[in-house]
Amino acid sequence: MVAFFTRAPRARRTLIFGSTMHVWSDLFFALMVPLLPIIKEDMDLSFTEVGLLRSVFNGASGVLQIPAGFLAESVGEFWMLVWGNIWVSAGLVGMAASPIFIVLLAASAIGGLGGGAQHPLASSMVSRAYDDRGRSTAVGTVNFAGDLGKMVAPVMAGLFAVALGWRATMFIVGIAGLVFMFASMLTRRSVDIGRPVVQTAETPEGLSESESKAQMAGFITLSGVGVLDAAVRTAALVFLPFVMDAKDMGAAQISVMLFLLFA
Repeated sequence: MVAFFTRAPRARRTLIFGSTMHVWSDLFFALMVPLLPIIKEDMDLSFTEVGLLRSVFNGASGVLQIPAGFLAESVGEFWMLVWGNIWVSAGLVGMAASPIFIVLLAASAIGGLGGGAQHPLASSMVSRAYDDRGRSTAVGTVNFAGDLGKMVAPVMAGLFAVALGWRATMFIVGIAGLVFMFASMLTRRSVDIGRPVVQTAETPEGLSESESKAQMAGFITLSGVGVLDAAVRTAALVFLPFVMDAKDMGAAQISVMLFLLFA
């Protein structure tokens, strides 16, 4: 496996690295979903508190996405992706150790901030590694890898949460993430393609007024669709485990159903 990785072209190694980072990132953020009923029961939370917990953890991942893009121009995507996942991994460990809800909420907010590097930078790194012919397929692959992480999350919950509880599950995944991320630093010379080149020169021909308006309208439309999509999916995923729990489904069965949903 190591030989295959080191002999592969640099672009492919970069794709494997970016995809692996995305698997871990989405695993971290999807892990909370199947654990919510157990967390609610253990800490005697209301549905409002459960929704707030999930929203804060998930929403925090978007706060630093734009700053992460600017910072990557100075340090490169590699270190931002690795340290972002280390940040979230440490957040999971902190959440596992939280004695009360307010501490858990704070740990969720702080830990979630580390997820801001993943989505803008993994795609950027992979797209720069490929030429026009393979770029679309490569970016599609790194985005699909995140879905694999979402599929792994309920499996991990089913394996550990039933026997060990939600705290042990978060702790195990968090520690595993930390170990993997520190080990992945050894691959930097094989996968890092350097810092992105900042384009400062203006294009010789600017957009016309109609083209500029059409571009802005498209941006607003896509942004609106993204907001609605995220809002609906987040709300549905928060309460779906409780609907299944109300149908007398156990934690293992809920994990299987969520695995099938993410698949």
